Amino acid sequence: MVRRKLTQLGLVVGVLCLVAPMGAWGQENITGSTVTGVSPATVTAGTPATLCFTAFFTSPDFEYFDRLDLDLPDGWTVGTVAANTTPVANGCSGALPPVAGTEAGNVVYWQSTGYPPQTGCGAWIGGSAGASFEFCVDVTAPDCTGAPWDIPWNIVGDSYGGTPHTLAGTFSSVACEGGSGPFITLSKTVGTTPAVCAATNSVTVSTGDDVYYCFVATNTGTVTFEYHDLVDDHLGTILNDLPYTLAPGASSPEVIVADTVTGPVVNTATWTASDALGGYTIDDTVTPNFEDISATGLAITLGDDSTAQFSIGFPFEFYGTSYTDFWISSNGFLATTGTSNGCCTGQNLPNPTAPNGVIAGWWNDLNPGAGGTHHYQTFGTAPNRYTIVQVTDVPHYPSGNTVTLQYKLYETTNVIEVHYQAAPSDGDAHTAGIENQDGTVAAQYYNGTAALATPLAIRYAPTVPQSASAVATATVNVQDADITVNPTSLMSAQLAGTVVNLPLNIGNTGGLDLTWTLEEEPVERNFPQMPGAAGPGDATVAAERADQQDPAKVPEWFPETVTWDGPDAILFDNGPLVTHPGGGAGGADASALQTNLLMNTLGAGAQVSAGNRVADDVTITDPAGWDIDTITFFTYQTGSTTTSTINAVNVRIWDGPPNDPASTVVWGDTTTNVLATTTWSNIYRTTDTTLTTTNRPIMTAVATVNTVLPAGTYWVDYQLGGTLSSGPWVPPVTILGQTTTGNALQFTSTGWANLTDTGTVTPQGVPFIIEGQPAICGNLADVPWLSASPTAGTIVSGGSQDVNVALDSTGLALGTYQATICVFSNDPDESVVPVPVTMEVVIPVELQSFSAE
Repeated sequence: MVRRKLTQLGLVVGVLCLVAPMGAWGQENITGSTVTGVSPATVTAGTPATLCFTAFFTSPDFEYFDRLDLDLPDGWTVGTVAANTTPVANGCSGALPPVAGTEAGNVVYWQSTGYPPQTGCGAWIGGSAGASFEFCVDVTAPDCTGAPWDIPWNIVGDSYGGTPHTLAGTFSSVACEGGSGPFITLSKTVGTTPAVCAATNSVTVSTGDDVYYCFVATNTGTVTFEYHDLVDDHLGTILNDLPYTLAPGASSPEVIVADTVTGPVVNTATWTASDALGGYTIDDTVTPNFEDISATGLAITLGDDSTAQFSIGFPFEFYGTSYTDFWISSNGFLATTGTSNGCCTGQNLPNPTAPNGVIAGWWNDLNPGAGGTHHYQTFGTAPNRYTIVQVTDVPHYPSGNTVTLQYKLYETTNVIEVHYQAAPSDGDAHTAGIENQDGTVAAQYYNGTAALATPLAIRYAPTVPQSASAVATATVNVQDADITVNPTSLMSAQLAGTVVNLPLNIGNTGGLDLTWTLEEEPVERNFPQMPGAAGPGDATVAAERADQQDPAKVPEWFPETVTWDGPDAILFDNGPLVTHPGGGAGGADASALQTNLLMNTLGAGAQVSAGNRVADDVTITDPAGWDIDTITFFTYQTGSTTTSTINAVNVRIWDGPPNDPASTVVWGDTTTNVLATTTWSNIYRTTDTTLTTTNRPIMTAVATVNTVLPAGTYWVDYQLGGTLSSGPWVPPVTILGQTTTGNALQFTSTGWANLTDTGTVTPQGVPFIIEGQPAICGNLADVPWLSASPTAGTIVSGGSQDVNVALDSTGLALGTYQATICVFSNDPDESVVPVPVTMEVVIPVELQSFSAE
């Protein structure tokens, strides 16, 4: 260290550098130096803060440090830069005190006196052990744009020795919260106690356990929020435009969501809060002011299910787009385009299905072709004009319950008002509200089947919503038991009257204790018989025939299609329904009656109210039989919407055709409602000439069964209930080009008979799906010749336990005996392990070759 001593004495280092070989001083460098932290790690937007960055200076051969740069985010206001460090600079006296300041690009720096160039006698030294210094600067972040911020840094050493003399990196990161404007933070935790928010965001559990996620949003800004969305990439949408007032400084109520663990997951949630919904506020306290223009306005001619364009009279902004013309539909709304007249009922808003960009006054199937008028007129002078569009005495289709209302569109403010004189209902869905151009945002006042109380005025005022979002993550780790059973089967050939003991080993290779129990199952299966008596039936509603139906009106908008993939564990599917995938209304599937083949039955009657039933057969070929969970049936009620009206299903399972006196009911009855769930199947029942009618949406009706059936042929017999007067009807199995689709039976007042199409008189099948799994250990019972000890236990991770299995042939005849040992455990992947057991009772060897004449 000769150079350092000479420098301290004030000698000219540069001269010595010329005459002394560099190797005599060693290869000086600053490897390992870095910026290691910042305090505080979070700033509040709009509030001044003193940030202190910690730099760790280290050099294996005592190189001095000349400079530290920090590149702060653009837009930050930089205040005082601390003149010195904590602890104070400790380098060469000629480099002290250090110089601090700012440079272009929001760079703050601290450097040795005389730098640049690199002085060879810097202001800081960390030595080989290293030392930490705090560099502080006053800053103000005006908002949280870009947060969290990464801060680039650069460290410069003196110029002696070997490289590196400079190091660069990025400190990650400085977070932001609150301040003036809209800001929120989100806390997300996960635990195992129901209805309780855990203290941590990580938990370790087993597969199948329930965990409880907790979400709390805090308003850290100055904007009061009124609506909230919460979306989790694992749990899905939790909140959607939830109305709740969240004032500045307040926290939301705890939102706790339960979830059953199926595997490890790291999931992220996003909470978005806004002060207004859909860009418009809704106010129904406006004083009604109906300015009748039926005698002064320009007439608009409309027929049933039609549209017409009219001039607004000034530029009018609607959901961010300026218009000078709108379209009016005969069905009770204004729109930005005339491509759809919106027949035949209002829709819940928002809805991406056309029409979009609507101002719905009283959207339903109205018919100006049967009466009433439409007029429009502009009043006032720029920039305060307004246009009235008036609907006067227009009846519902075909000719009842007249509607009178007027729209008012205001220049400059772009306010929309709807003033009602008469807004009756005809029982269908009506809509009042507005929706944007792609059907993703709306301000809906009403959607339903009742009338509006009039006179009434509704104002839709445009707003510029302020919103803020925050994200948070939680981690669920999974630790399970993992069972092993050896051997996988047991077999013994033994003499009558003997006992053979065989070993069975149960092990645990998982990370959690394994708890297990052992049961026996005979190969033969028995199941309960549950007889029941069907009702008398009504042959007058045995079928819904196409030749008895009035043609359905084809709407111009359709409910959004749904994703229905059916049950996951399908054991049996009794036949197809869909003839035209995606060919139905709105892109849904169609199940078309083939009138071109002279078929005439849209659906078979299976009404609880009428006592009618349908039945079809299923054959189980699996030797172990089936463990049936559910059966999904398909049905519809004519005139329903895509919201299911089905409220009941009862089921019987027969061991033969229900019209055979020798057949017996082996499960179910005619009185127990076993309906579990019901939903739209995304299929419409139609005809081949009217594929896009929507008055027969087919529903699924999922029945809970939970029974075990051995191999054999069975008949599934069922009937359904619903809230409408028509049906429920069961659509037959439908296959393009085929008139014969099965061998179903139908019960009416005439008894059981073949289910046939009324047009072609050909046999039909009825569609249903059986869900479950091949039966394993589903019929436990004592096996007299088989025993085991112990029959339960707990095995730690990595351990095992021996079980003695005894096969006792005492009192048994010669032959082969079979059973199953069922090992049940908390292993989520193998909750039951079947071990087949075979015992062959034989005669002594010396007698096996004996013969006599």
